[in-house]
Amino acid sequence: MVLNLINAVRELTAVSDDYWSEKLKSFGNHDGPDFSIHLGIFSEPFLSALLAGVKRVDARFSTYKRAPYQSVQAGDVLLVKRVAGPIVAVCEIDAVWYYFMPHGLHRKFREQFSGVLHAHGEHFWKNVTQTKYVTLMSLNHLAVTEPLDISKRDRQGWVVIQQRGRQLELPTCPTE
Repeated sequence: MVLNLINAVRELTAVSDDYWSEKLKSFGNHDGPDFSIHLGIFSEPFLSALLAGVKRVDARFSTYKRAPYQSVQAGDVLLVKRVAGPIVAVCEIDAVWYYFMPHGLHRKFREQFSGVLHAHGEHFWKNVTQTKYVTLMSLNHLAVTEPLDISKRDRQGWVVIQQRGRQLELPTCPTE
């Protein structure tokens, strides 16, 4: 499944983007890629801001240590998926910062980052006030793709699809 997904992204970006053609060449080599591949689920208005190029920083908040917290690195690939929809873009994670947010630091974080996150509404900040872990990521090399449908039914907002340097597993063969 992972290889099929990456091949589809490769085809979608190769037509118009030399950067992605070159970046995705290393995927599928015998040592595995030198980057991880992530699937990020984006809701509105954040998705439109990202696709328009005005949102260049993303943040993920969680109560527990879970991806992307401490599992994403600069140089990793992010497949951008619309909530309940297809993958619509691919981008590279340029820089990453991790924060532990004990009670009371959310206000300072909001003051510092609400502008670059395009998170100005009270609803957004009310939903993240009880979280403890934040992953802040700078994104670049955004390439909008033709919509690519994938089967994803869970409610996770972030999935690590392929870890850096891990070779893809061979499909099982029937025994003779």
